[in-house]
Amino acid sequence: MIIALLTGGCRVRPEVEATLTQMRQYEKTLEANPEDDATMQRLIAFTQESDPGIRENALAFLGRLSQRDERLAKASVPFLAAALKDKEQGIRRTAASGLALAGPSASPARDALIGALSEGNVDVAWFAAEALGNLKAEGRPAVPALIEALTKRRDPDKDPEVELRVASAQALGSLGPVAVEAIPALEEAAAGDNGSVSMAATDAIAKISLVQ
Repeated sequence: MIIALLTGGCRVRPEVEATLTQMRQYEKTLEANPEDDATMQRLIAFTQESDPGIRENALAFLGRLSQRDERLAKASVPFLAAALKDKEQGIRRTAASGLALAGPSASPARDALIGALSEGNVDVAWFAAEALGNLKAEGRPAVPALIEALTKRRDPDKDPEVELRVASAQALGSLGPVAVEAIPALEEAAAGDNGSVSMAATDAIAKISLVQ
């Protein structure tokens, strides 16, 4: 993750390294005691720093904690969602990734994630699709946007866009029966000429139909 980019083999400014050390300590504290609201607020405060690297790392820590504890996820989601509109592309990507880790707890960020599906950066959109799929029934309003992402063919053989179409199909499958309206689009994708998209669409149809 981004943490590795700032510490693994890179020269980091002493003040930034000190901040990362603080964040690591906060993470350990919260893992041991998710109800430590004061420590959580200290970690969240780093998401408002002017330094993009510090903001990005803080969001990465929030995403990791969101995966481990529902209480921490609920506290993190508003700040991860807000970061989807950050001017820094890397920060938007890390925020979307963190929301994917938050699972169903990310439902308050649903509308922001739907907006991120049309993000110019495919990585951001990919993580947004994954996060929407993880919302399960709460992700029902995202179905039309996921269908659009699945069927968009600006350059159907370009790898990043193929990956987004695959992620959209997978997200629709993860949503289950609430995505039943996507079956026609999935059937078209399954019959298409891209093997990865076809396989993901076929699997999604099976998951949606299994519980009908």
